[in-house]
Parts: sequence; structure tokens; C-alpha cells
Amino acid sequence: MSIVGHDGKIQHTPFLDSYQINGGVSYLGEPDSFLEYGKNLSGEKCDHRREENCFSKIQRFSTGTQGQGLIIQSSNNTKAYWVGGLFWQPFVSASAEGLLFEPVSDRESYREGKYSKQKFSSKTGPDGCSAIFEVSGQAFYIGGDIGCHYFHKSGGEEGRLGLPTSNQSNDFNLVQYFEHGCLDLNTGSHNVSEITPFSKCIDQR
Repeated sequence: MSIVGHDGKIQHTPFLDSYQINGGVSYLGEPDSFLEYGKNLSGEKCDHRREENCFSKIQRFSTGTQGQGLIIQSSNNTKAYWVGGLFWQPFVSASAEGLLFEPVSDRESYREGKYSKQKFSSKTGPDGCSAIFEVSGQAFYIGGDIGCHYFHKSGGEEGRLGLPTSNQSNDFNLVQYFEHGCLDLNTGSHNVSEITPFSKCIDQR
């Protein structure tokens, strides 16, 4: 039987800490396998010739009430963080698109539970541009050029645009919608246009 944080030889304390913080056996269940080194999300040994997210230390879970997910120890942090449940599919999708990499925080609740957010690092670009949000029972990811504009120029969720209401979609340019407007990315120039109010975003569809 696999043990939380154990690689078959030793137990890694950050994984056990994250497991306990995020609800233990009731929420995460028992680990599917021992702690793994240098694997991608598909469980394959990383091929560094391909553009893919390769994680230095992960452990997979799927038997708790949170369903599928894993604990990841960041390559730049001594802590480990759980990504799973409602955040699992957005994490897989955003990871495949290169919009986020490793978690750098736990999932945290804000505004008395109105929304929750988990922050992530990026393989390229500045820090603080990538996150997954849970809003009204739906999860949305944000990252890349749109994420950098949102967090560093628009004030994030406390700024002009409010919370995300969609993932990025390829309407013509890349567009992401928010409570009070949208961000439009020209993929050729990498320029991001901020459009408010939201009614103007609808007019451009």
C-alpha cells in the first residue's frame, strides 16, 4: 500500500503537511501510488525534448470526495500543494496550453466564500500571472499575456474587471470574459485590450 509522501524509501514531510491541510483521507483518500519524480500529468517520464510540464515531485490521489488530483512540490518552494477536485480539469487544460505550471499556494476562500483562488507559477513570463478561480460552483483558469494584464494592470479580481466568468476562448483573437468586461489578446502582437463595460464585449462578438 502506498503511503502519503513516501517514495518507497523515505517520507517527504511537505506532502504529509499538504495532505493534512487539505482534509486528509476524507477529502483526498489514499494515494494511488508512491511519490513520483520527473513525471508529466499523464504519468509518463518527462521527455525534455518536448514542450510539456514536467514536475519534480508529485503524488496522485483519486479515492476521496475531492476525486482526482495530486500534491505537487514546487521546484522553487519547500512546500507542497494540493490541486484537485473542481480545480483538476482546469489545471489539466491550462497546463496543456502552457498558461500555468506549478501551484504556489493552497486554494483559499475570499469575500466570505464568494470565490476561491489558487495561484500558480508560469514557465515563462513574470510571476503572479496565473491562477484558477472558483466562482459560483464553476472553475476558470487565467494566465499568459491575458493573466499578466489582469493581475498587473487591471487590479485582478478587486480591480475594474472583477472575477472571471469564462476561460480564454478563440473568438477571433483570444478573449476572456469577466464580470465587468473582457480582455482581448492579439496573438500576433501580444497586445492586450481591456474592454469595459461588459455590454461592449457582447457587441464585439
